[in-house]
Amino acid sequence: MTQLKGQRTSTGSDAGTGSDMSSGERFENKKKIQPIKLPGFVKINTEKAKTLKPSYLVSEIIAKVAAPQIYGEKLVKPAMIACAKEVLGKDAASTLSTILLSNNTVTRRQDEMSNFVEEKIVEIFQTHFSIQVDENTIHNQAIILVYVRFIHEDDIKEEMLFIKSLSETTNGEDIFNDVM
Repeated sequence: MTQLKGQRTSTGSDAGTGSDMSSGERFENKKKIQPIKLPGFVKINTEKAKTLKPSYLVSEIIAKVAAPQIYGEKLVKPAMIACAKEVLGKDAASTLSTILLSNNTVTRRQDEMSNFVEEKIVEIFQTHFSIQVDENTIHNQAIILVYVRFIHEDDIKEEMLFIKSLSETTNGEDIFNDVM
């Protein structure tokens, strides 16, 4: 059979998708073919889902110890892979190698977690709260400590909200501007 330039021939999965079928019939035909392709995508998404939480956990640990984000890719990941290869085998090491711990990924995860915590705090403060601002000097540097008191789950809580270095002067207006 010779095919003219620009013409399509109907083969295999294309069979029956010509103009003689309605769009609904074409959709049903494609729907029958789709489950054949789906298991590969499910497997990939399942593997990605398994490695997502460890990526967040490692990013949280890196933030807690105030280590540079690059440690995820340059130190933590190679150490995890080496240990897994020795203790659990090559399959486990292969799975761990798919965990995303690049500098940008760790930074993004830390930012996402920080934003989540900030949103939760703002949500708690939507009702009633009070703040207390204390000014202090440490090593000839003026700082302010801001505490917040609020009600959460029928309990009164008091937490430090932040510590901030003050600008050059410590008059009331400068402190107000630094807090706001």
